[in-house]
Amino acid sequence: MAREVLILGATGKIAGYAIDALLANGNDELLLFTRHPQNMNVVDENRETVIKGDVLNVGDLEPEIERADVVYANLRNPEITQQAKNIVSLMEKYAVKSLVWISSIGIYDEVPGNLVSGIMRC
Repeated sequence: MAREVLILGATGKIAGYAIDALLANGNDELLLFTRHPQNMNVVDENRETVIKGDVLNVGDLEPEIERADVVYANLRNPEITQQAKNIVSLMEKYAVKSLVWISSIGIYDEVPGNLVSGIMRC
């Protein structure tokens, strides 16, 4: 059975690799969530749906998380803590159990502190 995979930050470079891999291996339907839909290159119109939205806007994010089976987040933003809170709270609300989070934010110490503390339970 095909899953609906919500890809947040779908125009990111790493997200592009994930999209290619998901299209090549399986029959998942991809919900490509981005602030910049004009930068998306759709390969398979039957399996890819481009959605314009901002993860910081719960109104944009909620309907997409509600329909998702898996959330893949490829995000970088100075407000990444709020992005994480929005994503996790909506995933809890709609009982979405699978989250893959990839980000390079913080690798150059541009963000102080521990970003994960208090946001996600391991």
